[in-house]
Amino acid sequence: MKIFGIVSFVAAAVVAAILIDGLTIQNAQEIKKDLVPYSRFAASDEITDTIRDINMDFYRVEAGSVPPSAKVVATYGRFLIVGVEKGTELRGSAALVPARIDTSINLPNANFEPLESADLIDPVNDLVSPEPDGDYYIVQLGATAKDEWLESIKDAGAEIIQYVPHQAYFVFADGEAIEKVSRHSRVRWVGRYKADQKIAPATSRFAAESSGRAKFDVAVFAREGLLNSMNRIASVDGVKVLDTIEVSHGFFQIVRIETPVENLPVIGGLRNVFRVDPYMMPEREDERAAQIVSGNYSNPTTINGPGYNPLTQFGVDGTNVTVSVVDDGVS
Repeated sequence: MKIFGIVSFVAAAVVAAILIDGLTIQNAQEIKKDLVPYSRFAASDEITDTIRDINMDFYRVEAGSVPPSAKVVATYGRFLIVGVEKGTELRGSAALVPARIDTSINLPNANFEPLESADLIDPVNDLVSPEPDGDYYIVQLGATAKDEWLESIKDAGAEIIQYVPHQAYFVFADGEAIEKVSRHSRVRWVGRYKADQKIAPATSRFAAESSGRAKFDVAVFAREGLLNSMNRIASVDGVKVLDTIEVSHGFFQIVRIETPVENLPVIGGLRNVFRVDPYMMPEREDERAAQIVSGNYSNPTTINGPGYNPLTQFGVDGTNVTVSVVDDGVS
């Protein structure tokens, strides 16, 4: 069963725990807790000024090929990330492919450059949350994540939940912790995850075309507990819970509901909600094409009906066959 746009979002996840400097994962895990306290990155420096400069673009360049006008932001062994003034063209072999680093943030209902989006982000009140015990935030780093940056953010009291394109993460933190994270010298931007960012345009169109009540799949953060999230959503007036879906090893779970469409902003405003998608009854699509691809035909013009026995036609039925699908998550 397809879980709409949620799965594609998860495919963007980055395994940030691999050290690029050549240390083994085991060695990194043994030393990183003592190596990177928050205090190491508590004070701003020249790199902080560079990554938070709205007039800078960022590029991957080969080590030893840094243009004179570039400011080094981070090193990764064979390559570096540098900042240059907007409009600066990097020539020759200095720029790797893809050369320019995308600094936009992509959410279900928002795709924006945080340093340029004053209409979306209130720099004064954005970190203020009505939740006394903590809330969900987006934390964007100034370059590709390093273990030492992530571990020092954890040391500040924040829980890292999930990667967000680009160079960003969902984190859960209370007010004191997120204030410290916002001062982290390798953090480019911090913003609270807001209700209107959780409802994708397709969901809004679906709601507008529906009359009265409609069905939705509500993805909820797994750390909240599926039962707790279900009860919280069910407490909204007019909501009927139809089903719950546990997603193995995911950072979210699914609560399927039926609700008056005017409840969407209220549901999106619940802290435990990650995103809301329309639920539509699954239908068979491209049945003829699927049968052709599977080889279920007796001659060039005759397609056999569905429900055929592949063991009879091909001599195999998939037993002991393993299919691996790998996505490294690097954009």
